[in-house]
Amino acid sequence: MIRRTSRHPRPSPPAASQTLLGVRRSRVACLAIGALVLVGTSVVVSNGGSGRASATPRPFHGPVQIEKSSHGKVTSTNWSGYAVTYASGGNLFSTVSGSWAVPAVSCPNKPQESAFWVGIDGFQSTSTTVEQVGTDSDCVKGTKKHPGGPSYYAWWELYPSPTITIPTSNYPVVPGDTINAEVSRSGSTYTLSIADPNQDWSFSTTPAPTSAADSSAEWIAEAPSVCKKSKCSQAKLADFGSVTFSNAMADGQPISSSSFDQNQITMTKGKKTRASPSALSGGDSFSVTWKHN
Repeated sequence: MIRRTSRHPRPSPPAASQTLLGVRRSRVACLAIGALVLVGTSVVVSNGGSGRASATPRPFHGPVQIEKSSHGKVTSTNWSGYAVTYASGGNLFSTVSGSWAVPAVSCPNKPQESAFWVGIDGFQSTSTTVEQVGTDSDCVKGTKKHPGGPSYYAWWELYPSPTITIPTSNYPVVPGDTINAEVSRSGSTYTLSIADPNQDWSFSTTPAPTSAADSSAEWIAEAPSVCKKSKCSQAKLADFGSVTFSNAMADGQPISSSSFDQNQITMTKGKKTRASPSALSGGDSFSVTWKHN
């Protein structure tokens, strides 16, 4: 069976502003049109810092763009990793969790991106949202005033709302750190949690309720989308070497559970493989290896 990228049309830039902790923070998102305000957001941290949205423009993380799918083997232009759906077809997902070590990136003097996250939705053709939390290992282009190089940070997103960057001043992300992340749902309300035990911080946010299909759970390495004016495309994929996801669970069950249909996703660009996942190890762990930007 062939599934084309048209099933998830190329996303428009996310909306331009959010409200976090009752304070409206403006954020340029690739010259986005319109605004979306989320209310009722709360933050829980272990180190006493505040969870403010960053004003720095960041990539955004949209639904999968599938090229081909056959018997659980999927090729995509933007995702690599695993996605599961319920084999029965009727159940809805309420939790997804996993851990990974932040990969270091090798950077040329040009912008490149790589994102690592867990989430609900965005895989099925009927789902146009993604509820997700993760980290980025990016390459920032240098200027005369600011040196370029690697950039590491955590973020959360209720796509198609814009990415909210978790500020590194209070929540530093360092290559090699272990990241624990979870998305949980109660009704139409989602709680997105992420922790870095190496840096002794944790972050949790509960945005306003939203409507979503809750039809899939994912553990993904991604080439995020970036925008220039009103045009968006997948970014060059930063060379992250490899990343290992472990303790990958959905609704308390490992990826390999017989309750799920497993989908192994390879990221491609034309005939080139951009990133490829390994087979499952122990039912709840796998690695994704960078191949090409």
